[in-house]
Amino acid sequence: MSRFLGLALALVAAIALAGPSSPPLQEPVQVPDPSSADSLDRKLQLIRQRHADGAEGPQRFQVTEEEANAYLFYRMSEHLPAEVTAPWVRFGKDEVQGGAMLDMKLLQAHLSDSALTRYLQGQVPVEMLAQVHAEEGVGQVELQSVTLGGLPVPTTLIQKLLSDYSKNPSFPDGVRLDDTFPLPYGLVSAHFRTGRLTLQQGGSQGDKQAHLGSSAQ
Repeated sequence: MSRFLGLALALVAAIALAGPSSPPLQEPVQVPDPSSADSLDRKLQLIRQRHADGAEGPQRFQVTEEEANAYLFYRMSEHLPAEVTAPWVRFGKDEVQGGAMLDMKLLQAHLSDSALTRYLQGQVPVEMLAQVHAEEGVGQVELQSVTLGGLPVPTTLIQKLLSDYSKNPSFPDGVRLDDTFPLPYGLVSAHFRTGRLTLQQGGSQGDKQAHLGSSAQ
């Protein structure tokens, strides 16, 4: 499920571990509508249930940016490191921008005496931009840029953080940024457009146009 959430919800893990970010400080952070989180909950439950039932027919699910941000706020925040707060995402054409506020204490253990930890203190905004490719049941994330307090962060550092925090029995060396991975729950594709994510479960790529009317809103 973590893989799915990472992709479908703008790669929360990559944002949190590789350089979460937040909107410009002068922009007020609005509290999302909890009903939007409930709406995405229902869609995720339906995706899981269809997969458990062995449903093979194609079904499309629309996830709005509002739903994704509400889900991050009400469902995912407790799963992020304590030093990461106010996560958010924005959907663009085949790309995701995301971020949060990051307490520099999270990095000090990895960057004991670096220029970043000397220059940046306390709560710092981090921003991430990534391209997402998800076709034929396989997903891949290409990190385009990460900034920490407005400063660019080297990809090597991002990879180290992601590897350290993603290690588990299934991935003893952690996850690499450019790894491909199978989409879970029978998902065939995930397409990002401005403000919206479209997931297709079941069927094939050729079924998309033939089933435009069978989308779960």
